Amino acid sequence: MMAGWFKLSKSTNDQFRFVLKAGNHQIISASQMYASVQSRDAGIAPVKTNGSSKTIKEQIGF
Repeated sequence: MMAGWFKLSKSTNDQFRFVLKAGNHQIISASQMYASVQSRDAGIAPVKTNGSSKTIKEQIGF
């Protein structure tokens, strides 16, 4: 079974978000929009602490 992973993205209006995906690419959770990368990363931290997924993949644009 593949581990889950975080998909990081930046919208065209410079907002940031993350989506937690399962190993089979199904969406487990999607975040709110964040004004900064630092805020988005702070939102990921508790999910990583309390979950089992540590892998991050970044994608620019939606």
